[in-house]
Amino acid sequence: MNEPYFVAHSLEDCAAILARTVKKGISGTAVDRYELTHPAGGRCVVLTFEKYYLRAGARLTLTAVLDNYTGKNRVFCTVSGEDGYDNGASAHLLTLVRRALEEPGD
Repeated sequence: MNEPYFVAHSLEDCAAILARTVKKGISGTAVDRYELTHPAGGRCVVLTFEKYYLRAGARLTLTAVLDNYTGKNRVFCTVSGEDGYDNGASAHLLTLVRRALEEPGD
């Protein structure tokens, strides 16, 4: 089970980092973006990406939920595949994303 984690980047920087990370390699596409603003303050951004892993023959969907409702920038990501069997590609994509988000900003 994936757990949310906190990052030092702003929500917009997180969204840009995710897009760059997913688009590396042969294929990666931003599918959708949805934003919510809470009346008491804070934002939530939901991003959906699709990436094809040639070695696994699997098309994966990455869903990322970014929010700052707690006063810190929180990230939750999950990956799903076409048929549930992706030969480790889901774990690989989650690891790439987390490492990219944990790198210090500019």
